[in-house]
Amino acid sequence: MFRLKPLGIVIAVTLFVGSGLWYRGLSRAALPGDDILKAAYRAERSTDYETRLETETRYNGRRQTATASAYYKAGGLSLIRYETPPLDGLILGNDGRRNWRYDARRRVVDCGSDSEKDSPANPRRIELLFQNYNIRWEGQDRVAGRIADIVRISRKAGGGASRRLWIDRERRIILRSDEYDSDGKLTVRTASRSVAFRPQPAHRFQPPARSVRVRQEAALRPMEAAPLSEAVGFQVLLPRYIPAGYRYEGSYLDRCRCGCGMKAAYSRYGDGLNVISVFQCAHCMGDGKPCAIIETGHSKIANIFHRQMSFVIVGDVPQGELQQMADSLP
Repeated sequence: MFRLKPLGIVIAVTLFVGSGLWYRGLSRAALPGDDILKAAYRAERSTDYETRLETETRYNGRRQTATASAYYKAGGLSLIRYETPPLDGLILGNDGRRNWRYDARRRVVDCGSDSEKDSPANPRRIELLFQNYNIRWEGQDRVAGRIADIVRISRKAGGGASRRLWIDRERRIILRSDEYDSDGKLTVRTASRSVAFRPQPAHRFQPPARSVRVRQEAALRPMEAAPLSEAVGFQVLLPRYIPAGYRYEGSYLDRCRCGCGMKAAYSRYGDGLNVISVFQCAHCMGDGKPCAIIETGHSKIANIFHRQMSFVIVGDVPQGELQQMADSLP
């Protein structure tokens, strides 16, 4: 959810590396970890810069790496252009109003969700994060030739995903990020290899004009229960049990994630850093088996066929928590 990470799109690539080594001449942090993180949120909304990124993901024993050029502009605008296989030709952008994705091979732009709502600098998300997570300063390191404070973000209640961030001592941008799943395994790393602070033109962050087709995805805006139920053709149900620290963010009109294309209800719960998603649709795989999401990355999943409906609950929380949510459906 932080700035170095591709916005609004779930893809199996992004990482940051950290050695945790001490360097001669580095001093103790002048600020506690929570103040350093708050400064990083402010910098995200106020700093123009460009950086060369190396990203890596680890999944099912496999390691995938990629190189990208990334550009950021005050106001939350961003563009990440992947340059090495298997993601070469992929561009992820945020023009200040929406997130978008461009596939150079198909020359298709997919325009997605509201960028302000999805931003990590969203005030409600920031408030939840500081309620649910311990923010601890762990020392200093050098990234891309710059001094960085290392900040650890871990759940107060335990058992959830966590992060380590390398935050630039002078400019407070995030230079590196390590992401860990709820089992404590490193899953994603992203690191800046060079950084330049210079003004960025606003037109850089618009979808490419050379695209042959623009697909406007359904704007993910919260809907009340009655109109959403009418739109999908069934009663939208919400679990009675929610893991501690998570808050209901809203329900949205979506499409079934198995690829069948049927309308689905998507309900989202967040704790400030991570998200639990509940998908409900009228599609089943036959013999009373619930529909299935093709790819969930590092997240865990609970499937249930309930009241002739398929429910798929996805999140990086202990498996028992997801199952308890599924069992609590009315």
